[in-house]
Amino acid sequence: MKQTSGLFWGCCAIFFWSLLAAFNRSLLELLGMFTAGGCIYIAGGLVCFFLYPPKKRRFSLKYHGLCGFLVIAYFYLFSVGLGLAKNRVQAVEVGLLNYLWPLLTLVFSVIAFRKRVSLLLMTGGIVLSFCGFALSSSVLAGVPLILPELWEQFCGNPLPHLVMTGAAVSWAVYSNILASLDKETPKDAMPYFMLIGGIFLLLMRFPFQEESVWNFTVFWQLLFMAVFPIGAGYYCWDRAMLTPQRDSAIIASYLTPLFSAIGCAVFLHVALPAAFYGACLLVIGGALLCRYAIRKKVPPER
Repeated sequence: MKQTSGLFWGCCAIFFWSLLAAFNRSLLELLGMFTAGGCIYIAGGLVCFFLYPPKKRRFSLKYHGLCGFLVIAYFYLFSVGLGLAKNRVQAVEVGLLNYLWPLLTLVFSVIAFRKRVSLLLMTGGIVLSFCGFALSSSVLAGVPLILPELWEQFCGNPLPHLVMTGAAVSWAVYSNILASLDKETPKDAMPYFMLIGGIFLLLMRFPFQEESVWNFTVFWQLLFMAVFPIGAGYYCWDRAMLTPQRDSAIIASYLTPLFSAIGCAVFLHVALPAAFYGACLLVIGGALLCRYAIRKKVPPER
Protein backbone atom coordinates (compact mmCIF):
# COMPACT_ATOMS: atom_id res chain seq x y z
CA MET A 1 0.00 0.00 0.00
CA LYS A 2 2.90 2.38 0.76
CA GLN A 3 4.19 2.00 -2.80
CA THR A 4 0.85 2.95 -4.31
CA SER A 5 -0.40 5.46 -1.74
CA GLY A 6 0.38 8.47 -3.95
CA LEU A 7 -1.52 7.03 -6.87
CA PHE A 8 -4.40 6.02 -4.59
CA TRP A 9 -4.80 9.52 -3.14
CA GLY A 10 -4.41 11.04 -6.59
CA CYS A 11 -7.14 8.81 -8.03
CA CYS A 12 -9.45 9.74 -5.15
CA ALA A 13 -8.91 13.43 -5.94
CA ILE A 14 -9.53 12.81 -9.65
CA PHE A 15 -12.77 11.01 -8.88
CA PHE A 16 -14.01 13.87 -6.71
CA TRP A 17 -12.93 16.54 -9.21
CA SER A 18 -14.70 14.73 -12.03
CA LEU A 19 -18.01 15.65 -10.33
CA LEU A 20 -17.30 19.40 -10.25
CA ALA A 21 -18.76 20.30 -13.64
CA ALA A 22 -21.93 18.21 -13.23
CA PHE A 23 -22.86 19.50 -9.78
CA ASN A 24 -21.84 23.05 -10.63
CA ARG A 25 -24.11 23.06 -13.68
CA SER A 26 -26.99 21.57 -11.69
CA LEU A 27 -26.69 24.21 -8.97
CA LEU A 28 -26.38 27.17 -11.30
CA GLU A 29 -29.61 26.15 -13.05
CA LEU A 30 -31.36 26.58 -9.70
CA LEU A 31 -29.43 29.47 -8.17
CA GLY A 32 -27.86 31.33 -11.08
CA MET A 33 -24.20 31.13 -12.04
CA PHE A 34 -22.91 33.81 -9.64
CA THR A 35 -24.97 32.68 -6.65
CA ALA A 36 -24.12 29.04 -7.22
CA GLY A 37 -20.42 29.72 -7.68
CA GLY A 38 -20.32 31.97 -4.64
CA CYS A 39 -22.06 29.48 -2.36
CA ILE A 40 -19.93 26.58 -3.65
CA TYR A 41 -16.58 28.25 -3.00
CA ILE A 42 -17.57 29.84 0.31
CA ALA A 43 -18.78 26.48 1.61
CA GLY A 44 -15.76 24.71 0.09
CA GLY A 45 -13.38 27.25 1.62
CA LEU A 46 -14.86 26.70 5.08
CA VAL A 47 -14.46 22.93 4.71
CA CYS A 48 -10.84 23.39 3.58
CA PHE A 49 -10.17 25.58 6.62
CA PHE A 50 -11.33 22.67 8.78
CA LEU A 51 -9.33 20.01 6.90
CA TYR A 52 -6.04 21.90 6.68
CA PRO A 53 -6.08 25.34 8.30
CA PRO A 54 -3.44 27.70 6.87
CA LYS A 55 -0.44 28.37 9.09
CA LYS A 56 0.64 31.87 10.00
CA ARG A 57 3.67 32.51 7.84
CA ARG A 58 5.28 35.39 6.00
CA PHE A 59 3.35 37.11 3.23
CA SER A 60 4.50 36.41 -0.33
CA LEU A 61 3.39 38.84 -3.02
CA LYS A 62 4.11 36.27 -5.73
CA TYR A 63 2.02 33.57 -4.04
CA HIS A 64 -0.68 35.40 -2.09
CA GLY A 65 -0.94 38.20 -4.64
CA LEU A 66 -0.33 36.79 -8.11
CA CYS A 67 -1.28 33.15 -7.48
CA GLY A 68 -4.30 34.27 -5.47
CA PHE A 69 -5.48 36.46 -8.31
CA LEU A 70 -5.09 33.61 -10.84
CA VAL A 71 -6.93 31.09 -8.64
CA ILE A 72 -9.81 33.50 -8.00
CA ALA A 73 -9.93 34.29 -11.72
CA TYR A 74 -10.13 30.56 -12.41
CA PHE A 75 -13.04 30.10 -10.01
CA TYR A 76 -14.87 33.01 -11.62
CA LEU A 77 -14.22 31.97 -15.23
CA PHE A 78 -15.09 28.31 -14.59
CA SER A 79 -18.43 29.20 -13.01
CA VAL A 80 -19.31 31.77 -15.68
CA GLY A 81 -18.20 29.50 -18.53
CA LEU A 82 -20.56 26.75 -17.40
CA GLY A 83 -23.32 29.25 -16.73
CA LEU A 84 -23.17 30.81 -20.18
CA ALA A 85 -23.62 27.45 -21.92
CA LYS A 86 -27.09 27.45 -23.48
CA ASN A 87 -27.90 23.91 -22.31
CA ARG A 88 -26.43 20.92 -20.52
CA VAL A 89 -24.97 19.43 -23.69
CA GLN A 90 -23.02 22.58 -24.44
CA ALA A 91 -21.97 22.73 -20.79
CA VAL A 92 -20.32 19.32 -21.23
CA GLU A 93 -18.60 20.53 -24.41
CA VAL A 94 -17.39 23.74 -22.77
CA GLY A 95 -16.30 21.80 -19.68
CA LEU A 96 -13.89 19.81 -21.84
CA LEU A 97 -12.07 23.05 -22.66
CA ASN A 98 -11.29 23.45 -18.97
CA TYR A 99 -9.25 20.26 -19.12
CA LEU A 100 -6.83 21.73 -21.60
CA TRP A 101 -5.02 23.09 -18.52
CA PRO A 102 -2.65 20.08 -18.19
CA LEU A 103 -1.58 20.56 -21.80
CA LEU A 104 -1.21 24.33 -21.37
CA THR A 105 0.72 23.82 -18.12
CA LEU A 106 3.28 21.74 -20.00
CA VAL A 107 3.49 24.18 -22.91
CA PHE A 108 3.94 27.17 -20.60
CA SER A 109 6.53 25.29 -18.53
CA VAL A 110 8.68 24.84 -21.64
CA ILE A 111 8.62 28.61 -22.18
CA ALA A 112 9.01 29.61 -18.53
CA PHE A 113 11.67 27.10 -17.49
CA ARG A 114 13.43 26.74 -20.88
CA LYS A 115 13.12 22.99 -20.88
CA ARG A 116 14.54 20.75 -23.54
CA VAL A 117 11.71 19.43 -25.66
CA SER A 118 11.02 17.40 -28.77
CA LEU A 119 9.34 19.98 -30.98
CA LEU A 120 7.77 17.28 -33.13
CA LEU A 121 6.15 15.48 -30.20
CA MET A 122 5.09 18.73 -28.53
CA THR A 123 3.45 20.00 -31.72
CA GLY A 124 1.78 16.64 -32.25
CA GLY A 125 0.40 16.68 -28.71
CA ILE A 126 -1.04 20.18 -29.09
CA VAL A 127 -2.65 19.31 -32.43
CA LEU A 128 -4.04 16.05 -31.02
CA SER A 129 -5.66 17.78 -28.06
CA PHE A 130 -7.29 20.49 -30.16
CA CYS A 131 -8.48 17.85 -32.64
CA GLY A 132 -10.13 16.17 -29.65
CA PHE A 133 -11.99 19.33 -28.77
CA ALA A 134 -12.98 19.88 -32.42
CA LEU A 135 -14.35 16.34 -32.54
CA SER A 136 -16.32 16.90 -29.33
CA SER A 137 -17.89 20.06 -30.76
CA SER A 138 -18.76 18.23 -33.95
CA VAL A 139 -20.46 15.23 -32.36
CA LEU A 140 -22.34 17.20 -29.69
CA ALA A 141 -23.57 19.88 -32.09
CA GLY A 142 -24.32 17.38 -34.85
CA VAL A 143 -22.27 19.24 -37.46
CA PRO A 144 -19.67 17.85 -39.90
CA LEU A 145 -16.07 17.81 -38.76
CA ILE A 146 -14.98 20.52 -41.18
CA LEU A 147 -13.60 23.94 -40.30
CA PRO A 148 -16.35 26.19 -41.77
CA GLU A 149 -19.10 24.24 -39.99
CA LEU A 150 -17.19 24.23 -36.71
CA TRP A 151 -16.50 27.96 -36.98
CA GLU A 152 -20.18 28.67 -37.59
CA GLN A 153 -21.04 26.55 -34.56
CA PHE A 154 -18.51 28.45 -32.45
CA CYS A 155 -19.78 31.86 -33.59
CA GLY A 156 -23.31 30.88 -32.56
CA ASN A 157 -22.33 31.17 -28.87
CA PRO A 158 -18.61 31.98 -28.56
CA LEU A 159 -18.54 33.52 -25.09
CA PRO A 160 -18.64 30.31 -22.97
CA HIS A 161 -15.82 28.82 -25.06
CA LEU A 162 -13.65 31.92 -24.66
CA VAL A 163 -14.38 32.20 -20.94
CA MET A 164 -13.58 28.54 -20.25
CA THR A 165 -10.38 28.79 -22.30
CA GLY A 166 -9.46 31.69 -20.04
CA ALA A 167 -10.07 29.45 -17.04
CA ALA A 168 -7.71 26.79 -18.42
CA VAL A 169 -5.04 29.42 -19.12
CA SER A 170 -5.41 30.88 -15.60
CA TRP A 171 -4.87 27.51 -13.92
CA ALA A 172 -1.95 26.61 -16.20
CA VAL A 173 -0.17 29.90 -15.42
CA TYR A 174 -0.89 29.45 -11.71
CA SER A 175 0.56 25.92 -11.78
CA ASN A 176 3.83 27.12 -13.28
CA ILE A 177 4.17 30.07 -10.91
CA LEU A 178 3.50 27.74 -7.98
CA ALA A 179 6.24 25.42 -9.23
CA SER A 180 8.72 28.31 -9.39
CA LEU A 181 8.33 29.27 -5.72
CA ASP A 182 11.05 28.34 -3.26
CA LYS A 183 10.43 25.83 -0.48
CA GLU A 184 10.23 28.54 2.18
CA THR A 185 7.29 30.27 0.51
CA PRO A 186 3.92 29.34 2.09
CA LYS A 187 1.60 27.51 -0.28
CA ASP A 188 -1.40 26.81 1.93
CA ALA A 189 -3.71 29.77 1.26
CA MET A 190 -6.21 27.90 -0.94
CA PRO A 191 -8.99 28.21 1.69
CA TYR A 192 -8.52 32.00 1.66
CA PHE A 193 -8.58 32.04 -2.14
CA MET A 194 -11.82 30.05 -2.14
CA LEU A 195 -13.50 32.35 0.38
CA ILE A 196 -12.46 35.51 -1.46
CA GLY A 197 -13.49 34.05 -4.81
CA GLY A 198 -16.81 32.89 -3.38
CA ILE A 199 -17.58 36.28 -1.85
CA PHE A 200 -16.71 38.02 -5.12
CA LEU A 201 -19.00 35.71 -7.10
CA LEU A 202 -21.80 36.11 -4.57
CA LEU A 203 -21.58 39.90 -4.76
CA MET A 204 -21.94 39.69 -8.55
CA ARG A 205 -25.46 38.31 -8.13
CA PHE A 206 -26.78 41.72 -7.10
CA PRO A 207 -26.00 43.82 -10.21
CA PHE A 208 -27.27 40.95 -12.40
CA GLN A 209 -30.37 40.43 -10.19
CA GLU A 210 -30.24 36.65 -10.27
CA GLU A 211 -33.31 34.72 -9.22
CA SER A 212 -32.66 31.66 -7.10
CA VAL A 213 -34.74 28.67 -6.09
CA TRP A 214 -33.80 27.37 -2.64
CA ASN A 215 -34.93 23.85 -1.82
CA PHE A 216 -33.65 20.58 -0.37
CA THR A 217 -31.90 19.67 -3.64
CA VAL A 218 -29.85 22.87 -3.49
CA PHE A 219 -28.75 22.34 0.11
CA TRP A 220 -27.68 18.72 -0.26
CA GLN A 221 -25.81 19.45 -3.49
CA LEU A 222 -24.02 22.41 -1.90
CA LEU A 223 -23.05 20.27 1.08
CA PHE A 224 -21.85 17.47 -1.22
CA MET A 225 -19.81 19.92 -3.35
CA ALA A 226 -18.16 21.51 -0.32
CA VAL A 227 -17.25 18.23 1.38
CA PHE A 228 -16.26 16.00 -1.54
CA PRO A 229 -15.23 17.60 -4.87
CA ILE A 230 -13.68 20.62 -3.13
CA GLY A 231 -12.74 19.68 0.43
CA ALA A 232 -11.86 16.01 0.00
CA GLY A 233 -10.58 16.58 -3.54
CA TYR A 234 -7.92 19.08 -2.51
CA TYR A 235 -7.11 17.13 0.64
CA CYS A 236 -6.48 13.92 -1.33
CA TRP A 237 -4.42 15.77 -3.92
CA ASP A 238 -2.22 17.33 -1.25
CA ARG A 239 -1.67 13.87 0.25
CA ALA A 240 -0.71 12.53 -3.17
CA MET A 241 1.78 15.36 -3.75
CA LEU A 242 3.59 14.50 -0.50
CA THR A 243 4.41 10.94 -1.59
CA PRO A 244 7.20 9.60 -3.83
CA GLN A 245 4.53 8.56 -6.36
CA ARG A 246 3.43 12.15 -7.06
CA ASP A 247 4.37 11.89 -10.75
CA SER A 248 2.09 8.87 -11.17
CA ALA A 249 -0.76 10.85 -9.62
CA ILE A 250 -0.10 13.79 -11.96
CA ILE A 251 -0.16 11.53 -15.01
CA ALA A 252 -3.37 9.89 -13.77
CA SER A 253 -4.93 13.36 -13.40
CA TYR A 254 -4.91 13.65 -17.19
CA LEU A 255 -7.82 11.20 -17.18
CA THR A 256 -10.04 13.78 -15.44
CA PRO A 257 -11.81 14.95 -18.65
CA LEU A 258 -12.96 11.39 -19.35
CA PHE A 259 -14.30 10.86 -15.83
CA SER A 260 -15.86 14.33 -15.85
CA ALA A 261 -17.75 13.45 -19.04
CA ILE A 262 -18.98 10.23 -17.44
CA GLY A 263 -20.04 12.18 -14.33
CA CYS A 264 -22.00 14.67 -16.45
CA ALA A 265 -23.64 11.89 -18.45
CA VAL A 266 -24.81 10.12 -15.28
CA PHE A 267 -25.72 13.04 -13.04
CA LEU A 268 -27.07 15.49 -15.64
CA HIS A 269 -28.75 12.73 -17.67
CA VAL A 270 -26.98 13.81 -20.86
CA ALA A 271 -26.72 11.16 -23.56
CA LEU A 272 -23.17 11.45 -24.89
CA PRO A 273 -22.26 9.59 -28.10
CA ALA A 274 -19.32 7.19 -28.08
CA ALA A 275 -17.37 9.56 -30.33
CA PHE A 276 -17.37 12.17 -27.55
CA TYR A 277 -15.51 9.81 -25.24
CA GLY A 278 -13.08 9.26 -28.11
CA ALA A 279 -12.62 13.03 -28.22
CA CYS A 280 -11.80 13.02 -24.50
CA LEU A 281 -9.15 10.38 -25.14
CA LEU A 282 -7.61 12.56 -27.85
CA VAL A 283 -7.35 15.46 -25.39
CA ILE A 284 -5.76 13.12 -22.83
CA GLY A 285 -3.43 11.61 -25.43
CA GLY A 286 -2.29 15.05 -26.52
CA ALA A 287 -1.38 16.05 -22.97
CA LEU A 288 0.50 12.79 -22.41
CA LEU A 289 2.38 13.24 -25.69
CA CYS A 290 3.43 16.74 -24.63
CA ARG A 291 4.58 15.39 -21.28
CA TYR A 292 6.64 12.72 -23.01
CA ALA A 293 8.12 15.39 -25.31
CA ILE A 294 9.66 17.22 -22.34
CA ARG A 295 13.01 15.71 -21.48
CA LYS A 296 13.17 17.14 -18.00
CA LYS A 297 10.86 16.82 -15.03
CA VAL A 298 7.80 19.05 -15.35
CA PRO A 299 6.48 21.20 -12.48
CA PRO A 300 3.64 19.91 -10.28
CA GLU A 301 0.30 20.88 -11.67
CA ARG A 302 -2.73 20.71 -9.39
